[in-house]
Amino acid sequence: MCMVDTEKQTWRLIVLHSDAPRLLVFGDGKHSFLPSVEIPRGGRVTAKLNAQLKAAWNLDTFCLHPLRSEDSRDSLSVPGCYVAETVSRDGTAPETARWLPITAFADQSFLQDDEAVIRRYLNQTGNTTLSGSGSPVGLAGSFTRVRAWVEEMLGSSDTKLLDKFLQINASRGFSLVRFETNHGGVWFKAVGEPNLREFSITTKLAAWFPDCIPQILAVEPRWSGWLSAEAPGEPLWDICEATAWERAATAFAALQIASVPHISDLVASGSRRVGFRQLLLQVDPFCAEAERIAAELQTLPGERTDGLGSELRDTLRSLEDLGVPETLVHLDFNPGNIILSSQRCMFLDWAEAAVGHPFLSFEYFRQYARRSFLNDSVVDENITKAYAIPWRQLLSPDKVREAFSLVRVVAVFAYAVSLLPWVRQSGPSDFVAGKYMASLIRRLKRELSSRQSFHSSS
Repeated sequence: MCMVDTEKQTWRLIVLHSDAPRLLVFGDGKHSFLPSVEIPRGGRVTAKLNAQLKAAWNLDTFCLHPLRSEDSRDSLSVPGCYVAETVSRDGTAPETARWLPITAFADQSFLQDDEAVIRRYLNQTGNTTLSGSGSPVGLAGSFTRVRAWVEEMLGSSDTKLLDKFLQINASRGFSLVRFETNHGGVWFKAVGEPNLREFSITTKLAAWFPDCIPQILAVEPRWSGWLSAEAPGEPLWDICEATAWERAATAFAALQIASVPHISDLVASGSRRVGFRQLLLQVDPFCAEAERIAAELQTLPGERTDGLGSELRDTLRSLEDLGVPETLVHLDFNPGNIILSSQRCMFLDWAEAAVGHPFLSFEYFRQYARRSFLNDSVVDENITKAYAIPWRQLLSPDKVREAFSLVRVVAVFAYAVSLLPWVRQSGPSDFVAGKYMASLIRRLKRELSSRQSFHSSS
């Protein structure tokens, strides 16, 4: 039985009126204050905020972005504060609330924290560079602009835009929204820094592999945005049959093999490289971090990191010697990004597209399957066989088996390396980051030990 997370988080909101520079404020006679709502922690924050504003005050809203701290980096947002706007011009203020002209803000008496939040928002307003490359996405008026563009792009077809929409995510320069039409859903997505590369990568993948990537209906390069048809089917998360996971594994292997002629174009489009050369360069920095964590946290008793570097280098070179070609890699290859229908399997969300050893993606996928099917060894074996089927045209069965064995080590290492910036930024006082990295180091050493035991007994 699944456990339901009932923990709540309070969000303060700056709600702007779509028709004029006004913001929603409540008052108790002495002080004015901003609205706030409680939503379950985690998940799709924007969808929950919009739903709660509708339930509490009958306001139809569209989230713009989390409010940033004085440091302009996106990662440093004011805890629990979002900027939103109404989606219609006739938005009526709830009882006990009013629409306050922003120009009259200084004449009001606000609660201290709310006053600081509003001043921070006003200080950031007007700095269009905050949205990323001058994109208007995420700034006031976003909903009107985006919806009008979507409607225009659909205008030449018999597909008509309806009022219903579902907002999945939003920030300055970034947006993900599902719009309802008379023929189902269409998806608008725009990206900003640091994921601008996703625009070029996604549009190219959709052109190269129309059977595996949702159809692109229109693009807006100025916003790094695109409109795509909804992929028919269900997310693999919602499918309990192991055979569906086998189909997804086979389809993804076929896509990776088909991507080989496009590798140079993918790199030119901004795909990260996670090949052997890049990973080898990370061995020494990783081992140095492992030594530091072992010394500071003392969480690796009896598990010295001596020799770890040479073992990793040997593993990477052994994998390279097998001659498996570099392919398209999805570094966020989770079942939520895989849509399965009776006819086809489609793959979504290429922000983490990369070029590297193809089996890396499969190993991450395999771990999701192991958790979903409670480490069922038969399911694990069948999914592995399903992924191996397309590779038989390029590799011998022995090389495929050896690659599976080696990549179990490399996948843990590649994932741990990707977290090094987070661990270093967290500093020695952040035991959460250090302990998590220590757990990955233990896992890496277990995989290395398991591989050595296997070869000793075979």
